[in-house]
Amino acid sequence: MSEISAQAWLLEFSRNHVAAVGLHELVEVLSRPKLYHVPMASQRSHQVLVWRDEILPVVNFGTDPTPEPDDGLPGPAVTAIAVYQTVPGEPLRHGALQLSVMPKTVTVADNMACALPDAHSPIGDLAISCFSYDNLAVPVIDLTRVFERTPL
Repeated sequence: MSEISAQAWLLEFSRNHVAAVGLHELVEVLSRPKLYHVPMASQRSHQVLVWRDEILPVVNFGTDPTPEPDDGLPGPAVTAIAVYQTVPGEPLRHGALQLSVMPKTVTVADNMACALPDAHSPIGDLAISCFSYDNLAVPVIDLTRVFERTPL
C-alpha cells in the first residue's frame, strides 16, 4: 500500500520557529506591505493591513514582536494572506501572518507525524497536528484559532 501524502506551506516566523498550513490556506504573499499600528492591541497582533478593501489583522509569532529584516529595510520582509472559515458554509475570512522568509511548499507523509508541541509554546494551543521536517517538529496550525481566539 502506498504512503498517503499532502502538500503544505512551511511558514518560518523566525529562525527554527516554524509552522505549517494546508496548501489551500494561503492565497497571497506580500513583500513589505504597509502595516498600521493598533494601540492597546495584543503583542502578537498589534498591526493591521489593508488588502483588497479589507482590513486584516496581522499576527506575528516570531520571537521578536517587531522584527527588523537583515537587509535594513523597514517592516516585515514577508506577510502571507491566509484564508479560513469559522463554520463550514459561511463566507471565507482572511488574516495575515508575518514571516521571516518566503513560505515554501513541502510534501508531508503519514510517516512524518510526531508529537504535538508543548501547549505553552506561542503556537502550541493552535496546533492540530505535527510532523517532523529537517529535524524540526512542525506544528500544523488551525487558522480559525489563530485569527478568532479571544486574547488572554
